[in-house]
Amino acid sequence: MKPTATRWPTPSVVRGTAVILPGSGYSAEMPLLYCAARTLVAVGFDVVSISWPVERDWAQDGVGLVRAGLAAAVEAAGATPDLVVAKSIGALSAEVLPEVPHVLLTPVLAPGYPASLGNATAGERGGVAIGGSRDPLWSAEAARARGFDVVEIADAAHTLEVEGAWRESLEALGRVLEAIELFATRVAAGSAD
Repeated sequence: MKPTATRWPTPSVVRGTAVILPGSGYSAEMPLLYCAARTLVAVGFDVVSISWPVERDWAQDGVGLVRAGLAAAVEAAGATPDLVVAKSIGALSAEVLPEVPHVLLTPVLAPGYPASLGNATAGERGGVAIGGSRDPLWSAEAARARGFDVVEIADAAHTLEVEGAWRESLEALGRVLEAIELFATRVAAGSAD
């Protein structure tokens, strides 16, 4: 079974193409990625989100699965993305498409865990890595060392939510979306050149 692509409503003025790559247990319909997609559409991106097949083995071939997801997105959009927003293990896309700017949401970077980024760095066009201070898989230092601008959400877990605190979770979501909007606007301005 292959990953499937879903296109979001196209904005009236298209400033680029963006792909949403979820994590292994966090789909594109969940709050963080749903709101990220809406933010990208508001900036002017033609957005394609990926759904992973139910039967999948990240440990066996995570990079291959991400390649297949990106291929499905390119086919659905009819274009190579100008921006990728990837959650957790989906951040392997930064290794697969190093020339494309990335927003990485909770990439797996902590010491002692297999790095979900492989050898990926932010590259010439930059990138943003966003994680929570209570996420055991996150390392702000490792993200900075790879050249990413870092946004760290205090007390947030791997979902970028603050456990048991809905107000703080909504504030965290707002910070994440602001960071996505700012970076996407910069990417869109560069894509128009």
